[in-house]
Amino acid sequence: MRLDRLICVPIAVALGVMASMTARAHSIPTHLNITNAAVGWLLEAQPRLQCTDAGKAALTDAVRVGTEHEDDDYDPNNALKMGRYMFHFRPALDDAFAAIEIAPVNVAGVKIALGTVDLGIFKAQNGCSSREWGGFATTAAGNVSCTYNAMRTQTIAMTNVNTWGNALADANKASRFSGFSEGFVKLGYLIHLVEDQSSPAHALNASHGHKPLPVDVLAALDPAAKGQTVDFGFPDAMEVDAAGKDAARDVPRSAWPPRDPAQLLDQPPADILDSMHAKTTSQGYRRETMSQRTARMAKNIVGRVESQLPEAAKGLELPWPLGRDPAPHEIGALKKRVATIIRDEIQREATAEIKATVARSAEASREWAVLGPEAVRHSASLLWKYMTTAKPVMGSGIAACTVRP
Repeated sequence: MRLDRLICVPIAVALGVMASMTARAHSIPTHLNITNAAVGWLLEAQPRLQCTDAGKAALTDAVRVGTEHEDDDYDPNNALKMGRYMFHFRPALDDAFAAIEIAPVNVAGVKIALGTVDLGIFKAQNGCSSREWGGFATTAAGNVSCTYNAMRTQTIAMTNVNTWGNALADANKASRFSGFSEGFVKLGYLIHLVEDQSSPAHALNASHGHKPLPVDVLAALDPAAKGQTVDFGFPDAMEVDAAGKDAARDVPRSAWPPRDPAQLLDQPPADILDSMHAKTTSQGYRRETMSQRTARMAKNIVGRVESQLPEAAKGLELPWPLGRDPAPHEIGALKKRVATIIRDEIQREATAEIKATVARSAEASREWAVLGPEAVRHSASLLWKYMTTAKPVMGSGIAACTVRP
């Protein structure tokens, strides 16, 4: 009996699905907190910018649209359609490895080489990093189209209309935000990309994610596994709090950068993004990529599954090592038992991984104490650069902002 067919293939496919989970950088509450602080700090640091209270609220609301929704457009019904955040890495996402090596299994005195599992994970094509995705270096109006390859099986294309050039083109276009320029809405999407570079995972090209994992593949062993899931994920410690919930990391006023106009970066948009990236990568933080974590966890899971096979065979009154081919009903019983073992071991590994991530939440808080104020400063710098470059419509009457000479 070939246990490589019985066991290895379901584990390999399950591990492939593990690696295709919804990813985020900062949680949405964190993005909104950074944006709120960026507008507030900009008003305090740059005396040339003045807003009424209603104007400040309208400006903040306009920018928050993009910072909240840049992570949209993933398909919960298609594990390989991962959404816009596939292009939120700098450099371009390239989380791929050649193979996971799986040790041979000794069956009836014969070593069966289970070989390698090539997952291929995700790769943004044509160097499409967040710098290219947002069109940071281009002032001309126009959209950006990017593609990524998912597990070497599917190439998915997406188009971004929220570019720097389009934000400039919309500077005088009235919006629903109390007369503020529609360009501020597009700018919010770009600010989100700057904020993402204050996430070590995105600046270090460490793909990550979290959602329930379907284990329908195990139905090939046991039809009862159809529809079952395990609570699996690769969240980054920056995204979760000590309770394992989405972290709403904030930058309190006491931690804002000095209130000095010289703190604003008077640089082109692409340089502001690059500066945030450089600040994060210069700190020496470490992150595992999704493929690195998958490879490590695969070895743990496969090893534990194989170690339980003798006991599983014994419980079914089968000899181990197998000295004969099992009867059809014995094969069916063994498949069901193996399916249960695989599912339980995936869940065990998932639970341990999430606990380990939560345990690093305090470490991530220390990272955020350094990166949070920089996220505010760089986000505010891009906002200020837009105001001085595009000279957009900035509301009117009681809900207005002005930039003085």
